[in-house]
Amino acid sequence: MSEFNITVEGGSSVRLPTAGKYVDRDIIVTATGSGGATKPDNTSEYQRVEYITSDAKSYFLTDFIADNTCGVELVASFPTLLDRVPMGSRLDSGTTRFYCVYPLSANSIYYGFNGGYTISCPLSINTKYRLQTNFLNSRLVNVFDENGIRKGGGNISATLTQQVSPVAIFGYFATYTNSISSMRQYTFFGARCSQGNEVVREYIPCYRKSDGVIGLYEKYTGEFLTNQGTGAFTKGADIEWGYIGSDTTPDEYNGEYEITPTVEAQTLLTANKLMTKNLLIKEIPYAEVTNSTNGTTVTIG
Repeated sequence: MSEFNITVEGGSSVRLPTAGKYVDRDIIVTATGSGGATKPDNTSEYQRVEYITSDAKSYFLTDFIADNTCGVELVASFPTLLDRVPMGSRLDSGTTRFYCVYPLSANSIYYGFNGGYTISCPLSINTKYRLQTNFLNSRLVNVFDENGIRKGGGNISATLTQQVSPVAIFGYFATYTNSISSMRQYTFFGARCSQGNEVVREYIPCYRKSDGVIGLYEKYTGEFLTNQGTGAFTKGADIEWGYIGSDTTPDEYNGEYEITPTVEAQTLLTANKLMTKNLLIKEIPYAEVTNSTNGTTVTIG
C-alpha cells in the first residue's frame, strides 16, 4: 500500500491520532487548504552534531515557560544516576521545580512539579534514554531506552503549576531567585517541548559554522542558544539534520493538520515524516438555499 486513503461522509469529521507518530506513507483525502505552517530555516548556518556534553559549569536558557498543559521529551544519557537534574524552572511562589523527569538513583526516577514524586525505574549509566513528562498533554511520565522499550513511568495526577521562569537546560533555578543555582553534567541529544497536543520548541545540538561556537538550534524560532555559564561544552560527531536523538529518524511533517474535504482530492505529504499533532478531517461543507422555482438547491463541497 503506497498511501492512506481517507473517506469523509457529509456532516461528519474524522480525527486521526497522529500526534507523536511516525507515518511511513502519504495521506490522501478529498480536501483543500490554505497551506502548511511555516518556520524559519536557518540550519545552513549551523552544523548539527549527535550530542553536547556539559562540564557542570555550563547551561542554556530558553524562552519557554511551562504551565499545566506543557510537557517535554528529552533524549539524554547520564555519567552517574544520582540526582541528575537535566532541565529546571521556578514557580511564582519561588520554589525550584524540575521541568523534566530525571534519574534519582539506579533504580528510580523523579519529577517534581508540585512536590516530589519518585517512580521505580531501572537505569544504567552512559545509556541513551528518551524521557517524557506530560509530553503532548499525555498526563504521563515515561522513560524509553534506545530501542523504544519502556523502562518505567507513571500517571501525573497533580495539576502542573504555572512556572514563572523560563526553562533552563543543564541547570535549574535557585529557590526565590532568578539565578541558576546548580548545573549538571550529562550528555544531551535533543529535547522537544509541547503545549497542549502541539510541539512548540525543539532544541537540537549543533555548532555555528562561522566561528565553531557550540549551542542549541531551536527549529520553531530559528534561534541559536549559546552557553550562559562559565564552563565549556564538548560535542559529538557531525550528523544530518533530523529528528532529535537519532540521525536516522524522519523530519517533522510541516503541512496542514485540519482538512476540509471538497470534490478535489489532495495528497498530504506525510510519507516518512513525524506527525506532531492529530490530523482533523472536517465535515464536508453543506448548504441549502431556496431557488427561483421555490425548490431547494443543495450545495455539497
